[in-house]
Amino acid sequence: MTIATDEDRREAARRIAALGPAAVVIKGGHLPTADIVDLLYESESGEFVEFRHDRVAGTHTHGTGCTFAASLAASLALGRTLREAVPMAQVYIAGAIEHAPRIGQGHGPMDHFWTWRR
Repeated sequence: MTIATDEDRREAARRIAALGPAAVVIKGGHLPTADIVDLLYESESGEFVEFRHDRVAGTHTHGTGCTFAASLAASLALGRTLREAVPMAQVYIAGAIEHAPRIGQGHGPMDHFWTWRR
């Protein structure tokens, strides 16, 4: 389905949840908003939780979705909840974009190792 509004995101989450997962995260980075609003849907309770983060300016955003998912998976493997993991992933992605190496043209790579160089 096409996602153009907040209600579209909620409907997409419900449809995905109907396939059986305990929770669904719908990223908000592609919507034309001043900030990023990622959406968590918890299937059992039917509750939506929004996670807001400042949008980081830049074109070095290639791989943000995959990196976001990997960050969530790593946090879950360490015993964190999704409610804890989503804001941590948002901070990690924002930092990776801010510290991007500025190579290539178009949507270049982020700096996945920025936390190691602080």
